[in-house]
Amino acid sequence: MNNKTNSSTPITTHNPPATSFTHSFSQLSSITSLLGVGFAAPFKGTATEESIAAITTPGPLIQVELPPTPSSILKEYNIWTNSTNSNLIPPHLFPQWTFPPMVAALSTLPFPMTSILNQGCKLIMHGTLPINETMQVTAQLIEVTRETKKIKITTKITTSTEKNGLACTAYVYAVIPQKTKPTPSLPSTLPTPIQKRQAATVPIDSILVAEHALQHSSGRHYAYLSGDFNPIHSLEFYAKMAGFPSMILHGFAQMALTQEDIIKSRCGGNSLLLKEFDVRFVAPLVLPGKMLVWIDDVTSSVFVTSEEGVVTLIGTFVLGMYGNAKL
Repeated sequence: MNNKTNSSTPITTHNPPATSFTHSFSQLSSITSLLGVGFAAPFKGTATEESIAAITTPGPLIQVELPPTPSSILKEYNIWTNSTNSNLIPPHLFPQWTFPPMVAALSTLPFPMTSILNQGCKLIMHGTLPINETMQVTAQLIEVTRETKKIKITTKITTSTEKNGLACTAYVYAVIPQKTKPTPSLPSTLPTPIQKRQAATVPIDSILVAEHALQHSSGRHYAYLSGDFNPIHSLEFYAKMAGFPSMILHGFAQMALTQEDIIKSRCGGNSLLLKEFDVRFVAPLVLPGKMLVWIDDVTSSVFVTSEEGVVTLIGTFVLGMYGNAKL
């Protein structure tokens, strides 16, 4: 990879620190949802062609009111992600409070939730999220697309507060691998025959803007803060059973670290100047190791690579002040 470092702006070097296990006690709703997913998986079995064809969108709209994110979590999360704004809730922390309503929104699907693989997210910032305020959250399945050997789904999640109104919208992309043939009742978007996807590469003019030294325990520490306790991120034997050489970092953890790097290197440290961030998780980031963040300013694109040069995340971003941003 023959890219270059940024000669005008120093590279951000960040070592995400250890976080406290006690934060797990603030994640009981997420843990309960995760346990429910695990217990329900054996009873869903394999989806039939009829049950897949019966999926309709949009799905049920889940609406919940949630308490403020605990200040202890916010403090350590801002340190862990090297966040620039400590008096607001970073929008990339949204998995911490939206996991339970998202699980509820997907509960009507005829697949075990354990078979759903996270593929990426588009995060649109409309306004700010003040600390210590109750949040109104909605979650809804909005798109289901049948392709050869997989079904792609998109879930829309919004977060608002009474003070500032709509703060952010997340479109969470996921895929369910399938062995059955597509049915005409769901749209198919891939041509036939399917070409094997080439490995992603970093454009030659991309600039290295940050590197993060990830520890063997980084996945576990992010889980304490986000509530995402999928064991492939924190238990080595489980990660190896799932086919990985070791534990892997959460896609949303990569997204959060990268979003902060864009804010520092392209927004002058002002988080209100990043309007949209759209990412795809294209390969696992194995722990421990370095996470390198590259930006292509020509296309407003960002790339994350391992220290071996494997691209693990690709994304695009839109700069500009939020529509209703206010402190």
